[in-house]
Amino acid sequence: MMQTQPEWYVIQVISGTEENVKQSLFQRRESFGLEDYINDVFVPTHDVVSIRAGGTKVKKQKNILP
Repeated sequence: MMQTQPEWYVIQVISGTEENVKQSLFQRRESFGLEDYINDVFVPTHDVVSIRAGGTKVKKQKNILP
């Protein structure tokens, strides 16, 4: 099979299900032997640090896009 430049695709999913969809895509990639076609799945996130009432810092990942 001839090697070609990978292509980008955007998938619209229901808010809050991004990580579940990512895991599902990786499972399907392995089940159907699509490793040559699906290289990576990227969910854009950033780290947010919030301080609770007791003064403890909590680090969370939030999605960049709504």
